[in-house]
Amino acid sequence: MARFTLHGPDGPKTFTLAGRPGWLLARLIEAGQTGLTAADFAPGLRVAGFVHRIRQAGVPVETRYERHEGRFPGNHARYRLAAEVKPIEGGEE
Repeated sequence: MARFTLHGPDGPKTFTLAGRPGWLLARLIEAGQTGLTAADFAPGLRVAGFVHRIRQAGVPVETRYERHEGRFPGNHARYRLAAEVKPIEGGEE
């Protein structure tokens, strides 16, 4: 499990996220305002599902849809944090 602190309007809140959701939250923190898309990871990784779990923990995640071209043109989601979240050093359990 990874531990984080969410700095929101109601003050700081400490929480833990286990497994892939915790791992993805750490990647979102690293990505900053650029955010992430599913294309940034190996195929088959359920990024939207992990974002859902992060939101269930109370972390606001913004979703923006972007157009893409190529062999299979369409839209994809870009996720980025909508609040300040920091990992707690040594917070892995």
